[in-house]
Amino acid sequence: MPYDPPPDNPVPAHFVRERVKVPAIFLLVVGVLNALASLGLGGVSLYLYRVPPAEFAQMIEDLEKGNPMLQRFFQQARAEGVTIEDMRQRGIVQYGVWAGVPLFAGLLAVLGGVFMLKLRGYGLAVVGAAVTAIPCVSPMGCCGMGVAIGIWALVVLFNHDVRMGFGTGTPSAEGGPIDSPPFPP
Repeated sequence: MPYDPPPDNPVPAHFVRERVKVPAIFLLVVGVLNALASLGLGGVSLYLYRVPPAEFAQMIEDLEKGNPMLQRFFQQARAEGVTIEDMRQRGIVQYGVWAGVPLFAGLLAVLGGVFMLKLRGYGLAVVGAAVTAIPCVSPMGCCGMGVAIGIWALVVLFNHDVRMGFGTGTPSAEGGPIDSPPFPP
């Protein structure tokens, strides 16, 4: 018969569930928006893949006409031996990678939100919230929404009662609660 010590702070699961519900739903929304943004970036990559080289060269030429900074950039690239086809290939790869990163971040955020709602998978919920708060990884983080929601979810997740609700206060292999000191008083 295993020893189950009484919890430090017995909080009913429905109170914990109410506390995590709103940030978890917002985490789900941000995850879906990140995934949609990744589809847009993937669409740009696909467009660059499918556009004929002559049309791409015309697009570059049109961009150069209206912007002196871009004109200097493209002149420097040509001076370094970068061809129009090289630029197109780099664009395909860059937008393809940029599409994969937010898709992964979006999936982590959605999984984190689902696990928050179910009060399961505390580690995945924390990772999903943390990834959502990183601006260069999460497109919604760049506009501030992902940062705010990710930090909000992390604050809620790091609350002692919420951690207990996830079951992280269960006995460890040594026989005591995880949060307990190594030796009894």
